[in-house]
Amino acid sequence: MRWPRLSFAGAIRLAFLTLAMGAGAHALHTWKAIRFAEERVVLGRHAADIVTEFIELRSEKRLLRLVVIDALSVGEVAAPALERIFTGMAARLTRIEALSAAIAATSGVDAPRDAQIARRQEAVDDLRASLERLRRIAGRPSPDLSPSEMFDGPAELDLGDKLERHISDELAALALKRAAADRALARQQRVTTAVMLAFVLASGLLALHFARRLRRPVLELTEGIDAMRAGRLDHRIPTGRDDEFGRLAAGANALAEGLQQARGAEAALRAGLEREVAARTADLRRTLEELERADADRRVLLADLSHELRTPLTVVRGEADVARRGAELPAATYRAVLGRIVEATTQMARVTDDLLGIARRHDTALSVTARPTDPAAAVHGALRLLGGRADRVVCRLPAEPARCCVDALRLQQVIQALLDNALSYSDGPVSIACDHEDGDWILTILDDGAGMTDDERAEARRRGYRSPAARLRRPEGLGLGLAIASELLDRMDGALALRAGPGGRGTAVEIRLSLMEDA
Repeated sequence: MRWPRLSFAGAIRLAFLTLAMGAGAHALHTWKAIRFAEERVVLGRHAADIVTEFIELRSEKRLLRLVVIDALSVGEVAAPALERIFTGMAARLTRIEALSAAIAATSGVDAPRDAQIARRQEAVDDLRASLERLRRIAGRPSPDLSPSEMFDGPAELDLGDKLERHISDELAALALKRAAADRALARQQRVTTAVMLAFVLASGLLALHFARRLRRPVLELTEGIDAMRAGRLDHRIPTGRDDEFGRLAAGANALAEGLQQARGAEAALRAGLEREVAARTADLRRTLEELERADADRRVLLADLSHELRTPLTVVRGEADVARRGAELPAATYRAVLGRIVEATTQMARVTDDLLGIARRHDTALSVTARPTDPAAAVHGALRLLGGRADRVVCRLPAEPARCCVDALRLQQVIQALLDNALSYSDGPVSIACDHEDGDWILTILDDGAGMTDDERAEARRRGYRSPAARLRRPEGLGLGLAIASELLDRMDGALALRAGPGGRGTAVEIRLSLMEDA
């Protein structure tokens, strides 16, 4: 039959119960030993008192002899003194009886002691009879007896002999009681020492047992807790024990497994959130970039439209000033002025249409409507809008018309912007020449200004760029004319090129458009 393994708490309770039972047994034994020692002390005290009473009886017997001798010498018996002595001796015999009875009551059943008590009682009775005989003799002394004959006679000898014998017996009995008490105390001391050693040994063995039983599970639990604290949730505590530590290890393993699952779920959720945040961030970044591009495009468009509006507004204002300052001008002159104003307002209307189209289409590019057109008409329209400044332009155009698929108004804006730059950044005449080459219509605008270096020409078509010489000559410029012209020509499948003028002086701007083949 296999006994079931005790749990750790049950083992501790059993150990403490065993120790408590041992301590209770030791306490009971100690209590009995104390009671036995108390009994021995009381018995020894009673025996010593009995010996003392017998010795006092002998002393009073000697005092009685002296009193009687003294009475015989003076011829008068001291009755009160004799009575007091005999009464005291009788009282001592009574106390001896009482002490003997107390010893009998304290000792319980003990055959040798009971025999000794019986002999003592017989001795007391015998001494009491001897004392009565001596009382009678001493109370009526005979004149024929001498003191020596009176106290050395048979009665006296009988009393004295008995007292000496009983004193010797009591002293011997007292020595025996003390020897027995010493043996009992020594035995009790040995028993107490053995019990204490056994208690200490049992406590040490139990402590060693529990220390060995606790060491392994505590180390395993400590390692498990340290692993959990370090984040190693895959660590598992051995659970082969069927006790509190086994259940505690199982609970810790379940907790670690739950935390591990929660960590995995949290990691998956965090990864999903990170992917979603990354996707949303990318979307927001793309949206922001699109918004920034749209905002930049809108700023560019507004700058382009402002630039495009400045030229026709300048023409309108100039022509209006000419008409207002002139006195009586011919009707033809007024018609010419109004015609140029109409052309300028037409150009402004086109810019306004661009604004409306952009607002409707959310498109930031200038509209271009290409159709077959003679580009020379755009040159003439640009010259007309120059007003009085057109006198500085030397224009050499071929007589035969050419046909290009372009937006006439946009081309006129381009040529007008290039002519405005040439006139603004030079003081001499500006020449316009047209030529055909390799199926292209080529228009060259040449000024005699300060010109540009190779690096400046490379940067000239960038929006907002202005060379140091240009900023010095015309501080209010925006640096948009060449950029707008280049963009519009690109949208009409044309090209814009910059090169140095003849001899390195001035700047030559070349516009190249594809000619349409004759049907």
